This record gives sequence, structure tokens and C-alpha cells, in this order.
Amino acid sequence: MFDFFYKRPHLLFSIIALLFVLGIIGLITMPKNLFPDADRPQVIVITQVPGSAAEVAASTVSKPIENEIIRQDPLPCPLKLLL
Repeated sequence: MFDFFYKRPHLLFSIIALLFVLGIIGLITMPKNLFPDADRPQVIVITQVPGSAAEVAASTVSKPIENEIIRQDPLPCPLKLLL
């Protein structure tokens, strides 16, 4: 089979182009409700530092925690809530 396409490279490129075009057409015409549900993972960081200002809690506690969470591969930027 390799020799068949090796001797006919234009046929191979035509088949690849046809599959590409059919994939684009299928992507455009497929109803959106048939796509799988993909929710992005979320992380909520809640920090409480009694007796300190919000800026101090954000810079000394929340920011280092956020930096460590951001380093994790599959997680996006975390959502931060300060109390």
C-alpha cells in the first residue's frame, strides 16, 4: 500500500485535502449541542487574616498561594476571594 501512494503523491495529497475539507464542513455543520461538555477547572482561594488590611492579606498570603496553584499544569489562573 505504501508503494501505491509513493508512486502517486498527488492522489495522496488529494485524499488528505478532501479529509481536511470534510472535517471543516463537519465542524461547521455539527450542532453545538453534540459537542462534549468541557468545563474548565476552577480553584477558589479564600484567605482570612484577622486584624490585617486586605492589601496585606493579598500580598502575604493569597499571592503566594495563587503562584503555587498557577504552577500546576492543568489548572488555569485561579479565582481569588478575599474575606
